[in-house]
Amino acid sequence: MYLKKLDFNLLVISAIRYSIGRHTYIVSATGEIVRKHWKYIDKNTRIAIKRDITDYISSMEEWLWKEEDMDFSTWNELLLWMEENTPDEN
Repeated sequence: MYLKKLDFNLLVISAIRYSIGRHTYIVSATGEIVRKHWKYIDKNTRIAIKRDITDYISSMEEWLWKEEDMDFSTWNELLLWMEENTPDEN
């Protein structure tokens, strides 16, 4: 069984939004899935994912412990990876 492209993109954005703010394995698992399937994610979904992660990172700016927070690092690294792998969408 194959997913329709729209369904796939909706699942990816839902996974990102579910994972943001969680402090479980799902953060790193979602990041791995996004990297693995990045080339199949459409441009609008990529833009939404980057925006959601950027908003989350910005909201964490006030927290002094952010550098020690594994999830913050995971999201930040994923955002940098996405920007490197889609320079025309930045």
